[in-house]
Amino acid sequence: MEADKIPEQRLIEKIRQLVPEQVVLVENFIDSLSGQNEDYNLTLAATKLSEPVLLKIWDNPEDAEYDKNLLIKKLGELQQIDAQGLSNILL
Repeated sequence: MEADKIPEQRLIEKIRQLVPEQVVLVENFIDSLSGQNEDYNLTLAATKLSEPVLLKIWDNPEDAEYDKNLLIKKLGELQQIDAQGLSNILL
């Protein structure tokens, strides 16, 4: 039964039924998938390598203070919008 065959055997049988031009297309497709995996792995490796440097740059008291002040400002703006919305509903 075909469902019992391992995936590699099913693929080989399907490829054997293709004309040579289609086999080339399948091979190119497989190569492109492999290339995508390599690109992903390179991107992941570069990200991991850059993390310590970026942490040193981003994790500092000045940025923490700026982030805190920005958050307080945004919360104030949200409270003002909420208060205006409530007054519009009540009026």
